[in-house]
Order: sequence, then structure tokens, then C-alpha cells
Amino acid sequence: MGFLLANSCQQEGNNSIQNCCLSSADSLSIINEIIVATDNYAIANINMDFDKAANFYDSSSDFKLAENGEEYANWDSLYLTIKNAFQPLDSVNCMWGERNVIPLKPDAATLYSRLSFRTKFQSGEVYEATGIFTGLLIKKDGVWKSKQSHFSIDLQE
Repeated sequence: MGFLLANSCQQEGNNSIQNCCLSSADSLSIINEIIVATDNYAIANINMDFDKAANFYDSSSDFKLAENGEEYANWDSLYLTIKNAFQPLDSVNCMWGERNVIPLKPDAATLYSRLSFRTKFQSGEVYEATGIFTGLLIKKDGVWKSKQSHFSIDLQE
């Protein structure tokens, strides 16, 4: 298994957003929980466990994700895409950059981060990209999930 190194040093919530219902300790706890949840997402990708990777996303009817101009209107469409994407792969490396988490309330926060990945297909072809992930995360049944998000990769030169 590859070594996952992520810069996750954010230690306090963003002070520019008035936070009426969270203490500094609560904000820090939320940030740390989301760092763990996103680390687990990266590890699931590295382990090529598409069920665990897909579990990062909320499965309710109001889930939305846009990725490089394609919209996934529901969790089922995303799940099938993830499942099919993993089938021809030999290996995956996934790494978050510095994650900027803004706690909004005990069960909601925003996330902004770079996300890099390298995939090696069974054919030997390698694809590498870095992109930006941004979204709204919710805590549902004690687990942080992406409710609405956008991911776009940097254009290759």
C-alpha cells in the first residue's frame, strides 16, 4: 500500500464566518473528523475498494456532484461510474492537498482542497491529474459525507 501524506494542519475554523453555534473546540473537532473522513476516502481509493470510496458520498435524493462538466444527479449514477472506473485499474494513488474546512454547524461544513491521483490501468497506461474538490459535507449517522460537491481537474498541457 502506498504511503498517504496529506497536509492537514488546519487547526481552527475560519474566523471570517460568524459561527453562532460552535465553540473553538467544536470547530476543531469537526475539522479533525473531516480530515479523517477524507483520509479514509483516499485510502479506499488506494485500496481500490469502490464501496468504501462511494460511501464518502451521501445517498439521499438531494445529493449532487459535478465533475469536469458532468453532473451526477443521484448517488446511484455516481456509484455505477465509480464501480466501472475501478474495473480496468491495476493501481490507484490518491492524495489530498491542504484541506480548508469551514465548520458551519455541528453536522455541516464546507471543504476546499486540491486532490491528486495517479491511476495505472491493467494495460500499463498511466494517468495522473490534480484537481480541486469543493463541497458541502454533512454528518449523517455519525459519518461525514459529501452532500453537494464539485471536482475539476487541471487541464493537461
